[in-house]
Amino acid sequence: GKYPCPSRAAANLSNLVVTTTCGASRPGTWLYAPATTAITASRIHNNASSGIFVSNGSGEVALTNNVIFQNSWGIYLNGATSNSTVTGNNTDNNYIGIYIANSSNYNTLSGNSSNWNSGDGIDIVSTSNHNTITGNNASNNATYGIYNDVSTDNTITGNTANVNGGDGIHISVASYNNNITVNSAS
Repeated sequence: GKYPCPSRAAANLSNLVVTTTCGASRPGTWLYAPATTAITASRIHNNASSGIFVSNGSGEVALTNNVIFQNSWGIYLNGATSNSTVTGNNTDNNYIGIYIANSSNYNTLSGNSSNWNSGDGIDIVSTSNHNTITGNNASNNATYGIYNDVSTDNTITGNTANVNGGDGIHISVASYNNNITVNSAS
């Protein structure tokens, strides 16, 4: 045919500057079912939707040392995104700093700053299970620092979640067997 079939190619992206993408609901960077991919040391801001949106069965995505601000969601892992790492990112001043949703399992968030968001700092929602949230700072957010809803078997340890509008760490309905230890939350 005239157009080649899409493939799941690996990509390593670094030192990007992504701002104000076209369309009212478009993310700044959208990874749709990629193979192994890394976004590193990039600055992504002022997008009406997500700064980085990863979806549809994506696996082994590494998001490291990015500065992501003034978006609806700073980083959004969606639709069965699994085995990904989100490390050392600054997701301050968004609506939600980091959002893990819709059966995104076995991901690791560590050493991220998710402060001063107009909603929550870090959300783990909609049957996103077996994730590890460790060593993050989710403070001074308008609602919750870390919010876990309808998600089980997550490990939330060694995080700081202070001076939020709601709870520092909030575990909501139908969230079972979560391991929550050695956090500072007020």
